[in-house]
Amino acid sequence: MQLRWDWADIGSFYNYSGDHLSHLSVKLDDILSRYRCGDVDAVCDNMDNLYQDIVNILVAGANLFVPVGAYVANVSSNFGGMRN
Repeated sequence: MQLRWDWADIGSFYNYSGDHLSHLSVKLDDILSRYRCGDVDAVCDNMDNLYQDIVNILVAGANLFVPVGAYVANVSSNFGGMRN
């Protein structure tokens, strides 16, 4: 099974992900502040958390707006030369 982006509601996915990702700017600002202060350990921990938040938002959006279907290869193009 795979995500079928050709059948997705792209506009809704963009709106959902944009709305949810915009809230992460506060976390990013905190990471930048800690970086400027030289708090490397906190920066690394927060970057890992921010990355996971981004992935979770994109996965949730895909689950809502991108259908899942079986991949079907275009077999007819492979046999085009075999027709009588």
